[in-house]
Amino acid sequence: MKKQVVLLNSSMMPAPGHYVLEQVSEKKFVELLKSLDFESFIGYPQTAKHLEALCGKKIKINRAQTVLENEAILLICKLKYRLQDPSKKGQKLQDPEFEYLVATYERTRK
Repeated sequence: MKKQVVLLNSSMMPAPGHYVLEQVSEKKFVELLKSLDFESFIGYPQTAKHLEALCGKKIKINRAQTVLENEAILLICKLKYRLQDPSKKGQKLQDPEFEYLVATYERTRK
């Protein structure tokens, strides 16, 4: 059975279970984006445009609830810093810096 792969713009744990999270290089993240079929849950246009520029694939904006299947793979692109002014959330930022993470999810530990 094919594993679910989701693309997120923040590190989050949308379901109870166990997560293993690792930081990866931009190069590795791009390789994963190019080689895997994923469903986008990217909620911000600026993040989507950043990822499109990196991988050459159209990134859909999707603010729906993320429902994870057991053994899902989470591809995460997020800002390296937390916005000090919450009113700027979702606005275009000057020179945003991103970091890239990959997580695996299990509903129950083996």
